[in-house]
Amino acid sequence: MRARSIRFPNHLIAPAAREKWLITCGDAHAVEAVALYGYQARKWIGAFSAALGGLDTLVFTGGIGENAPTVRARVCDGLGFLGIELEEKRNAANECVISAAASRVAVRVIRTDEELMIARSVIRLLSLGIPKES
Repeated sequence: MRARSIRFPNHLIAPAAREKWLITCGDAHAVEAVALYGYQARKWIGAFSAALGGLDTLVFTGGIGENAPTVRARVCDGLGFLGIELEEKRNAANECVISAAASRVAVRVIRTDEELMIARSVIRLLSLGIPKES
């Protein structure tokens, strides 16, 4: 069985545009992939919340977490029982705090330099030493 792939020029399209393309491209597999991503994320958030006895803050980071408001909304949809409520305008604007004022759980978007973190991990793995973060 061959895996089906959807190709687009990843290096030419910003993450938010890729997300919008996946949702609006009309390809049933792309739409299903985005829905599955949201479902899996909700499932893990629920599982970890149960294991931890609750949730104080939910953090989105990385390419999708920082740049995909529709995906963040899909992940949080249905998590109101945990106290998660998004403020639609803040989420759409990619603000640092995207939870509603009435939300019992703070929902944040935290920027990260993924390439730098990967480089630091590789250096540590290779035992080359790295200066501690200040």
